[in-house]
Amino acid sequence: MNKRRIVKEIMDPYMDKNGFILAKYERGDWYYRKEIEGAVLEICISDANGRLHMHIGIFGKGYDVQAEQFMDTLTVPRTSVWDWDYCRKETEEKKEKAYKDTLYDFRDILELNGNEIFEKIVTDYKNRIPNRKHYLLMMEHYDELEQKYSKELHPEKCNIVELWEKIAAGVEEARKHPLEEIEERLVGYVAVMETEIIKRYGGERGNNPDAESCFICNVGKSRDTINFMGRFFLLWKNEDVRDWEKREIEDLYNEH
Repeated sequence: MNKRRIVKEIMDPYMDKNGFILAKYERGDWYYRKEIEGAVLEICISDANGRLHMHIGIFGKGYDVQAEQFMDTLTVPRTSVWDWDYCRKETEEKKEKAYKDTLYDFRDILELNGNEIFEKIVTDYKNRIPNRKHYLLMMEHYDELEQKYSKELHPEKCNIVELWEKIAAGVEEARKHPLEEIEERLVGYVAVMETEIIKRYGGERGNNPDAESCFICNVGKSRDTINFMGRFFLLWKNEDVRDWEKREIEDLYNEH
């Protein structure tokens, strides 16, 4: 069975018609990509150990959608999800038929639901918090923001738990304002907290460009990473995490 030829015959017409290009083929995985409103959408057709999958998401950010979620939108599907394990079929002829039928169902899922799926993924990506703007603030203005908000927080006058409580109060106050008015402040709080923890307990800053995330690691005896940017923005969105986040800082303080 010539899998590459089959995928090309069945999937490429849809991809070409809708502006996707085959960006990469690697070990049985086909990665089709298209830029939409500044975000790169990716459809991955994956042949994993004799089972076909289709995943859709933002390139480099993980996959939001799986083909299984949309099987019930097909009026007359050619397969069930059990058939996607094409390698379990008894003969080569049946394996090839299951392989083709699965791809036809993937194509039909995209034809029926693609535009709605793509719009939701891109909208959710653009509305996520923290986002690329916050990541770039951390990468490009870290020292400037750390110095600015240290003058407000006076970290030298408190232990790490007291500093966290000051920041938490500032984050909760920030809920009264729209994100665009307070996002620099939240990133500044992150810079102060990271700097003080590393200063007091050791550790180092790190970042993941693909995920657009920043963190500190190797703090004291711990080998865990701590993503204060994610934590403070989560606290801004949801006060229910306050007690959990405070316990984490108290544990760090008590361990040292």
